[in-house]
Amino acid sequence: MATRTSTDLQLGRQVRATHALGALQLLLAVAASVVGTLLSSFFDIGRPGTLIGAGIAPLVTAVFTTRGSGVARSIGIGVLTTLALLITVSGFTISDLLRDGKSPVASREGTFWKPPLPGPSSNTSGLSVPEEVTCPATEVHHTADCRFGVKPAGSSTVSVNGAALDGRDQDDFRITKQCKGTLKPGTACSIRLKFTPSAAGDREAEVTVRFGSGSTVVQLVGKGVDGANGCRDGFEPRRATESDTVCVTPDEKAAVLQQNQAHQDEHRDRGDGYCVDGFVWREATSADHICVTPAERTEAAQQNAQNSERSAG
Repeated sequence: MATRTSTDLQLGRQVRATHALGALQLLLAVAASVVGTLLSSFFDIGRPGTLIGAGIAPLVTAVFTTRGSGVARSIGIGVLTTLALLITVSGFTISDLLRDGKSPVASREGTFWKPPLPGPSSNTSGLSVPEEVTCPATEVHHTADCRFGVKPAGSSTVSVNGAALDGRDQDDFRITKQCKGTLKPGTACSIRLKFTPSAAGDREAEVTVRFGSGSTVVQLVGKGVDGANGCRDGFEPRRATESDTVCVTPDEKAAVLQQNQAHQDEHRDRGDGYCVDGFVWREATSADHICVTPAERTEAAQQNAQNSERSAG
């Protein structure tokens, strides 16, 4: 028993001689662990990866700041690394808890502490998105573009994790541009889609946009138009409005659909039904109040005049 006590005391003196428990060594090890945590969290490699980064950095520092050799030094390195890791994890956990799960690095998820999932009454409206997006009426098996904007709903930075389609007619819609990354207040990104109706009539789906603390849903609607169009070969209905059957070339139809999209995206309507300066109603039909340039309005009138020679009837 006395021999074991003597051996323990001797090992303790050897461990202290390694300086593993010195104030300077501990300070350097904690600083290295903090740096490892910040770098790992910045690259968003998840909590296990962040924990590994927080442990490797003080381990390397301990190797260079301790003295001696053998078992005593190995114990000293292990003790110093463990103390530094415990101090770092505790500090970040408390910080994350006070920040409601947001780490001090680019408002990402908590570094070590995982916040509880939001309950049914929690507010997850961190993103501002439209409730519904209407894609242009499109001939069956033809394709049209539609899109919508995504931006932070308040004064906090939001991490957007992408979007996914769901719903009855989800196969008729396709996401061509995702919105991912960190959105600061005052910034925005867009999600772009292709709409290819597989049948005539109303088509419906939804886009679920995922972000740091939850998700939000945007309803998608579109209309498939029957391809029995009454036009001569090489021409098809213009569809400036749903009831528009004037026969135009495919390029002319694509230009009209682009005008419809630009009317919405560029806010060419003043909000009272009239166009902003520089734009006029297209009036391809009597109900057509899409705002276009004067030259585009003239093109629509010319297409109307050519309809009789392009029509199959």
